Amino acid sequence: MPKSGIGALEFMKERPTWDGRGVVIAILDSGVDPGAAGLQVTTDSKPKILDVLDCTGSGDVDMSTVVKADEEGFVTGVFGEKLRVNPTWTNPSGDWRVGAKHASELWPGLLVRRRREHRRRTAAAEQRAAVAAATAALAAWDARFVSGKGTAGAPAAARKEREELEARLALLGDLDKGHVDHGPLLQGDPPGLLANCQPMTNFRAELQYGTFSGEDACSYAINIYDEGSVLSIVVDAHPHGTHMAGIAAAHHPEAPELDGIAPGAAQCAQIISCKIGDSRLGSMETGVGLSRALVAVLAAKADLVNMSYGEATSTPNAGRLVELITEVVEKHGVIFVIGTDVTPALAAAGHSVREALDEAMQYTWSSRGPCSDGHVGVVLSAPGGATAPVPQWRPQTALARTPQR
Repeated sequence: MPKSGIGALEFMKERPTWDGRGVVIAILDSGVDPGAAGLQVTTDSKPKILDVLDCTGSGDVDMSTVVKADEEGFVTGVFGEKLRVNPTWTNPSGDWRVGAKHASELWPGLLVRRRREHRRRTAAAEQRAAVAAATAALAAWDARFVSGKGTAGAPAAARKEREELEARLALLGDLDKGHVDHGPLLQGDPPGLLANCQPMTNFRAELQYGTFSGEDACSYAINIYDEGSVLSIVVDAHPHGTHMAGIAAAHHPEAPELDGIAPGAAQCAQIISCKIGDSRLGSMETGVGLSRALVAVLAAKADLVNMSYGEATSTPNAGRLVELITEVVEKHGVIFVIGTDVTPALAAAGHSVREALDEAMQYTWSSRGPCSDGHVGVVLSAPGGATAPVPQWRPQTALARTPQR
């Protein structure tokens, strides 16, 4: 983690007791992976992540359908499938809510494309093997039965076998041309055995999270709303949010040199993840998502907001969201930090952060200011990409600087 180039290392050496105890940082971004390395515990053994929220609604599942279990302990899902419930689960009412969500609607676009390509390659390999086997069987048949009379001299049963082999080759060829990837389908392990699944509740209550499968390694958490009518499955939409959380406040007990950059905050500060990047929009933020995130910031009594997200605006310092951010900062005393690559003019109440090189050079997106509205521009310096955590589903390499959508 680059600390010396921006003065953070010297700052922390001069103030070793500023360890961030009691500090809560809200990460308004694409979502944070609760299973990421460096985001598990603080130096005083408290959980690093206090809450994970999907403020966009992209992970919402309609759970308004209520069913009863039959005498054999099965409930009927929304698609008519039979799902066995675990008899040890306590359910005084006997009512079970069912719903469904396609995994591709939850997973980050990068993961969807990677898994689709993996399935395409796997299917192609299996297809080639099946074609080779059918071709070899047909060649063996010809070697055995084809004579000067062609196939006419073969027994009727053998000719029928050859017709089957030819039909198999034709069908395999058609399947290869018309391959359709319907995406992943998860229904417990083994399929249909709901009883093997682990019951979960709101992340804040018990800090539970799971992964869809070992193949995707994609973490998820849940939150329950409207007395069970809405289930929010929280999955990060892009690696950026986890990376920003790690830069701000990661703690690696086994490798302290990888700890986050925020002076004092990296060791003991805790975070809440407010996902504002909508998975349905390619991780684009929405006004509704931002508004809900600000409500969550106040509810969690966060001390600081990190929002390295957004894009250019034609009218700076205007609009309802700017009013809400200003209220959060000026009325409630929350420090609001944004990145200059999302324009310093986005909100005058926010502190702009630039990315700097050790040679004291700035990237083009970090050299903005003064702004058209008179705002001074850059206030603080911090890295925007570093050797820091990324989601478990992401290949474990350093995250290159990624322009925000």
